[in-house]
Amino acid sequence: MKNPNDQRENPDLSLEGSSFCSVAIDDDDLLDCFLHSPDQAGIPFVLDCEAAADAQTRDAELQQLAQREPNKFVLQMLAPDTCAWCCVKERNAPWKIFLPNELLEPAA
Repeated sequence: MKNPNDQRENPDLSLEGSSFCSVAIDDDDLLDCFLHSPDQAGIPFVLDCEAAADAQTRDAELQQLAQREPNKFVLQMLAPDTCAWCCVKERNAPWKIFLPNELLEPAA
């Protein structure tokens, strides 16, 4: 007797060379856990160290702050060949990367 679910006997059931996915879309709890992530093309990734450092060079406010308060605004090595301005509120406190104005909206 032939088994209709046997891949050896029914080549249409073979998964070789294809992808297979099955989702129970009638389960609301399961459906709620999926994330729709829109296309990110053209949207800057604000945590990109090089992009942040590059944008910092164009930020006039940061340049003024770094000159006025050199103990609070320091250059930190974030990645090989990439230094960025960071803010240190007090000596030995953790530093925070200064996000220039042009990256504030994409970060929100």
